[in-house]
Amino acid sequence: MIDINELKNKPIAVLGAGAVGKAISADCALAGAEVRICDLEPFAAETLFGVAENGIEFFGQQLNLYGFKRSGTAQFARVTTDVAEAVEGAGIVIITTPAVGHKPFFEKLIPALEDGMVVHIFPDNYGSLVLRKMMREAGCDKEVIVGGWSSSPYGCRVEIKGGVVLPKIRAYYRAITLRGAALPSRDQDAFLRSTEYMGCMDAVTNGEGVTGGDTVMDIGFSNVNPVLHCPGALLGVSTMENFGVFLERINTSIPSILMPSALRSLKSSTLSIRRKKLWPVLWGLGFKILPEKISSTEKISWGRNIWARTTGFPLTSRMRSSLVPDPMILNIDI
Repeated sequence: MIDINELKNKPIAVLGAGAVGKAISADCALAGAEVRICDLEPFAAETLFGVAENGIEFFGQQLNLYGFKRSGTAQFARVTTDVAEAVEGAGIVIITTPAVGHKPFFEKLIPALEDGMVVHIFPDNYGSLVLRKMMREAGCDKEVIVGGWSSSPYGCRVEIKGGVVLPKIRAYYRAITLRGAALPSRDQDAFLRSTEYMGCMDAVTNGEGVTGGDTVMDIGFSNVNPVLHCPGALLGVSTMENFGVFLERINTSIPSILMPSALRSLKSSTLSIRRKKLWPVLWGLGFKILPEKISSTEKISWGRNIWARTTGFPLTSRMRSSLVPDPMILNIDI
């Protein structure tokens, strides 16, 4: 049996250096842990730019009900493109890539796993199922705990200037509760307890706390992104809530259904067929066909409940933005 208390004095390895990876690694380091951050080529040239020399600046409003906040410039024990180097001797391994990045990381992680490690996947997106399957196929019998989470602990964005991804991460809000599960389920109590040694979960630990899901399948289905992002991009929604982003450029007179750039190349007949096929599914999920023009109050009501349950704060009239869906988000979520 793994002794969770031993994690306290062991390094944390963060695999993936996108927005979530930067936020988690910086937050854990600022909380006092020894942190290694790793990304794979060809992405590392961009995502790890300046990190070894300057660290990562973690800042932002970090809105949450209990006012938890931590800011500063985090330094790392190792900045590497070698997964084995990153996880050597680590107690907690945190995977922060989109689902499309799971397999490349898992292939390099499995030979480097050590007894006693706890692997956290943010968000899980069924990654725990994939990792256990790949471990079995590789004949890996290391005594490790594997589990995942329904979402990231933050709403965050990297800073990009002139096309360069800077070693800075802005956290707009922090979650005060998150749902997670382990595979197999007998490891769940230890998996949830291990978050006490993860600085990135401090707002949750000091907030409403973690919640155990029924199974990792439950956690996978709990991720709101595929439901939130894909329908809007496929159907051409011009206005989507990006909770916590304070922008004043919202235009309440624009149509609520508008062809984004990602779909302009499609023939109108193709889009019409796509909408006819998708609407029955979306209707079953609770989506509604909105009028062509809607007020800012109506737009804000779309996400009020989700936002309030995640952060503990009610959504105000200033917390909104008007955005065209990003085709990259569509590809990742599908």
